[in-house]
Amino acid sequence: VKSFDRQLSVNGVQVSVDSSTDGRERICSALGHREDSEILSENFLDQQLFGRAGNPDLVVVLGPANCLPRSLVWELAYSEIVFVEQSWSLLSVEKIESAILEYSQRHRRFGGVNT
Repeated sequence: VKSFDRQLSVNGVQVSVDSSTDGRERICSALGHREDSEILSENFLDQQLFGRAGNPDLVVVLGPANCLPRSLVWELAYSEIVFVEQSWSLLSVEKIESAILEYSQRHRRFGGVNT
């Protein structure tokens, strides 16, 4: 089951930090944790990739808006992306709070379906 680099709460919002953005690397790692008798399924991959956190609602990308992360396509399909032009070593709680605030002000339509 997925373990994250760090988990914290920011103003009551659960933040799971996963610095690994390469989707191919994450799939290979997940498959490496599979027992021979275990059936490969969507649920198995979901548990290996996200654990109890589930699919992300918000993905914070460190860098310019013209650089998409090397994440898996389906994990970004229903996620909101906020770009923060800040390096990992200088990332502050204030920048995370700002990304969460921006996310909270968006109207999410999930592919055209009003919610």
